[in-house]
Amino acid sequence: MSLASKFRHLSTMSRDARWWPFLFQRLFMDKGLRERLATLVAKKLRPAPTAQQFKATDVSILAMRVQELRFAGISHFGQILTTAQARTVQEYFLTKRVHDPYRSQSKNYLPDSDERHPDSHIAHHEAGDILKAPHLLSIANRSDILEIVASHLGCKPTLSYLAAW
Repeated sequence: MSLASKFRHLSTMSRDARWWPFLFQRLFMDKGLRERLATLVAKKLRPAPTAQQFKATDVSILAMRVQELRFAGISHFGQILTTAQARTVQEYFLTKRVHDPYRSQSKNYLPDSDERHPDSHIAHHEAGDILKAPHLLSIANRSDILEIVASHLGCKPTLSYLAAW
């Protein structure tokens, strides 16, 4: 990506409020500080409905979710994994090596290791590791989620790209 295209991309992102949380989080590189800030933000957010409270077959909720996607680009489902399931996913990924796509010269490293470059703000997991992760494919194949996505897209959704970082 050329420097000019990076500036155009940054300009576009800075004018679109949907990108602001992503840009803001990149200002904080210290893992402990990021975790404390994420905890504060999570406490201030209105809790979204849990999976048990949400049924996509409810036409008004389906319409609301599709509208959220159209206008905000995201729809929050609330807690879709139990605490134990989320911990299992986290523990799984902590054992898988990651790479920093912006630092091709750096070696792959474990997420919580000291091998991480101090300026790294992102590290990607390999697609094969994502496919083998517990619980994630079952989320991607949930009927309520697929119904919302199909309504938003106007066609049957297809999973064509996986990313975890």
